[in-house]
Amino acid sequence: MPIPDNLIQKTVSARSSFLGEVSDFCSKNGVESTSLAEGICEIVFSLSELREEGVQLFPTVYLTTDIAALTSRLPGSSSVELGVGEPNASTAALALKQAAPLATGGWSIYLQNSAEEIRFGLFCADQVPLALSASDLLLSDGDPTDIIAIESPASSLTVLRSGRGDKIEFQFLSARGTHTSPEDEIRRFVAAATSSIPESGRESIRTYAEKLIGETLRHSHGAMLAILGPDRDQVPESLQDSVTLAEPLEFQPAIAELLERSDAQAMARLVATGQLLSGMIRSDGITLVRNDFAVLAFRAFVRLPETGDAVSAQGGARSRAFAALENLIGNDLEGVLFRSQDGRTQYTGMPNV
Repeated sequence: MPIPDNLIQKTVSARSSFLGEVSDFCSKNGVESTSLAEGICEIVFSLSELREEGVQLFPTVYLTTDIAALTSRLPGSSSVELGVGEPNASTAALALKQAAPLATGGWSIYLQNSAEEIRFGLFCADQVPLALSASDLLLSDGDPTDIIAIESPASSLTVLRSGRGDKIEFQFLSARGTHTSPEDEIRRFVAAATSSIPESGRESIRTYAEKLIGETLRHSHGAMLAILGPDRDQVPESLQDSVTLAEPLEFQPAIAELLERSDAQAMARLVATGQLLSGMIRSDGITLVRNDFAVLAFRAFVRLPETGDAVSAQGGARSRAFAALENLIGNDLEGVLFRSQDGRTQYTGMPNV
């Protein structure tokens, strides 16, 4: 039977579309090899849902032509080479498989590419709590370097960035909708949660809080944090169903001590305080902080106005709890940070806070 002239018959490949975007990005940032671009495309796909023994992994992968030059820009850095192969997609996939389970606790994956080979391994920067992250140091906007970074800040989301400031977000969502940038939403939350701190000490605590919350949420199954209204020293009636601390968990004294003394004891105290907050955030319920980034309570539950039932921040109930908390903004709360189980991150707060 003859095919009508106006009948459309074609195959559309999502991978081809992604490969085109990745190839253009790589070409603009000094990577002309088609086979290497295919390898980067493979990493972009893999990072969106990378798992090992059922546990999701969130490594950051850096492509560079000189790992020694890269690590020289990071205080207290070290690197470990794991292997070498031809500059193609197979070597990129092998590097991800071997290195991804090890890329935790400040370690990242590197691919050092040349026309003849790819050498791959891991590198780590100094893990001082108040230091800028490796990505902040290596990917300063406008820095004309040949570094390309690939990371997954949330499930079903992979971000491709370059040292000169280029950025592409790849979203792999089965349902309709889009991811907001988790980093941007966390940054907005931290800005509001530190708004009452004197300007002289604000930058250090914001750097620390963004790193701590970002890393905690990345490895959580969803969470919620809320900022109490101005000058609040007690948990409001609407959130009384909570574990309220006898004394607020404060970060300003620990950070000030570390800045003043810079010794192991001060660092250990700040690390321990941060680990405690991470555990609170990962607990079922809502973590409550003041706008000086002091924690007042965790495992808080909000009551839905239509039923009066206490609702946790776990599973499908988290969205309903978030909606209920949004109604408290401007009265009991200044803002709310929401992280769904699938990685969607959203901050809602008072204007100009």
